[in-house]
Amino acid sequence: MSIFNQSNSGFSSKHVSINPTPSVSDLNEVLGASVTSSKLREIPAFEEIEAIEQSNKHKKLEERRQKGRIRSKATRENKKKYLQQLEHKVAELEQEKFRLQNLLISYRADKLYDIGAGSKSPIENIQTTKYQTIEQFFDRETTQYVGNKSVSMAANFEKKMYKNLQNHKEFIDKAFEAIINSYNPNWKKTFQRDFQPEYTTDYKIIKKYSTFFTGETKLSKYQQQEFIKKHNLNLVDEFVASVNPSESQFALAKVIFKKYDIIHRKYKKAIQLLLEAKQIIEETNVDHNSFMKFLVESKIFEERQMMNSMLKNSIFTKDNAFKDIWQIKISKKTYTFNILDDHIMGEIARKVLKDSDKSQEVSFEYNHFSLP
Repeated sequence: MSIFNQSNSGFSSKHVSINPTPSVSDLNEVLGASVTSSKLREIPAFEEIEAIEQSNKHKKLEERRQKGRIRSKATRENKKKYLQQLEHKVAELEQEKFRLQNLLISYRADKLYDIGAGSKSPIENIQTTKYQTIEQFFDRETTQYVGNKSVSMAANFEKKMYKNLQNHKEFIDKAFEAIINSYNPNWKKTFQRDFQPEYTTDYKIIKKYSTFFTGETKLSKYQQQEFIKKHNLNLVDEFVASVNPSESQFALAKVIFKKYDIIHRKYKKAIQLLLEAKQIIEETNVDHNSFMKFLVESKIFEERQMMNSMLKNSIFTKDNAFKDIWQIKISKKTYTFNILDDHIMGEIARKVLKDSDKSQEVSFEYNHFSLP
């Protein structure tokens, strides 16, 4: 019996019958050759062929899965490396930001005489204006007064006075701003503006607030703002929460804040005195210019007399008003502070320092200015 149907195009396997099993004669008829029983045993059954095909498919599938796992692992590793690179870059940028902030502070402190939009500082502009005023009425060759027919001293002073006052105002504003901005060059404690005599926020609230900084709590910005508003938290609370303190550290921080508050009040008092001094300097400068304007316009003294007086007062020399006019004395003084002697921090220092007997002194020598 033949198990294959022949067609014009050759053999077709569409109508294969596997039952009963083909005999040797059947195979000989199909293959046109003599097939022995031993060779027939070498031909695998269709079930075995299907099992082999399934095994091959399984192997290919496993190979694809293995390649997928390798690709996934490589992707995870690349992602991890990328995140590490980003974190490293953020750390570098933070460090660069800190460096630039300190550079700016140093620049402001060291370049007070280089302030202004032009190439000259306000002080240089003031000096230039003074020299131009004198040269309009003064002959350098004969060292004599020469009246200027095109403009009077009164008109010239009226024109230049407000420019001088503006230059002076610009310099004073920038100078005092630089001093106040740099009063503590280490870092800006913005949370000090919310200081109160006693810190009363509950530790549990701070601990909950700190989870926003550690990433333990995933809340949107809106939810965080709602939490802050609900518990009436401020910059001091934000600073404490960012440290993520333990309960014992939190108790010590409340005491440490008392010292912070004292230091902050000292700075505030010093800044208030600076601002009062700034106002006195500016008011006195306007008073002086108004007085000079009156002398020039009143003609109590002739222009020649006033010019001779200005020349005699060394208008072209660079006198040091600091020493030559005000006779300010400079003396060296040293201020020493020992944390163990402090009535607030002394007790804490003795508890937390490993070697409390070791001197915790800071000494600094500074220039003391005084009038005679």
